[in-house]
Amino acid sequence: SNCSSCGTCTTKFPDSVMKKINFNSTQGFQKKNDTVLHIIIATNQSDWDHDPFLNVSPLSPNSHSSNIVKLVKSWCDNSDNSSKINGKIKCSVSDIPFDDLDQDSYEKKSTNILILPFFIWVKKIHISNCTQILNLILDNYLNYINDLNTNSNLNKINLTNLIQNLNSNYNFGKSEIQLSNNRSYIFLCSHKTRDKRCGITAPIIKKEINLYLKELDLYRSSNDDRPGGINVYYVNHVGGHKFAANMLIFNKTGEIIWLGKLIPKNVRPVIDQSVLNGKIFPEFLRSATK
Repeated sequence: SNCSSCGTCTTKFPDSVMKKINFNSTQGFQKKNDTVLHIIIATNQSDWDHDPFLNVSPLSPNSHSSNIVKLVKSWCDNSDNSSKINGKIKCSVSDIPFDDLDQDSYEKKSTNILILPFFIWVKKIHISNCTQILNLILDNYLNYINDLNTNSNLNKINLTNLIQNLNSNYNFGKSEIQLSNNRSYIFLCSHKTRDKRCGITAPIIKKEINLYLKELDLYRSSNDDRPGGINVYYVNHVGGHKFAANMLIFNKTGEIIWLGKLIPKNVRPVIDQSVLNGKIFPEFLRSATK
């Protein structure tokens, strides 16, 4: 899992950080992954309050929050929704950008969300239609999965048609549901207010990842929608301390891989094996789903 000792690797974490990463400890390192649905909320920032959802209280099904992040979080925490998919719905915030020139986005009434592992974007989801859109996606995707289980000829085209039907049959205003063209998404914990190590290591790892993705012609910026690419974003606290750098990998081929205790020289092997081929490194593995 490490590069050969050729002496060419120059990127390293600061010594002060390396001393605080517990490379030998396994307690709390591996986690059971019972998350079936993971919603990533665009906030256009790379660090957040200690609890980015602080003071989020449960909302009644018919009420609206004045803050889109709180409303999405409330939907994720609704036990009725998690019971439909027989698993946990996780909600995270990310540095994924949104249209900050849009008044509703500026006032935190609208943003972009990424729904994984479905690879579905909802662009400019709004407090006025958030619950409706998420319920429709959940219910229709469940129907799609049921059809997929009984008809082996179904494929991505059917999911594309499903999204097109939702956009054409409902008036979502400025909001639009889209299927991502990416082959993978990579998320790095950068939540410095929770763990300073993450705030230091994530930018270093991200730089190494992007340099290698550019060599492979797989790098995509946030506004580059060419098919088959890979985006790298920051995300809030993923769980556990002293395990930086933490990396979440979502592959369109179905693998969800959570790695920890990564250092810069691990980046290329992880891209080659885990991102491009869905393989895992047991020494870095925190959890995996296929």
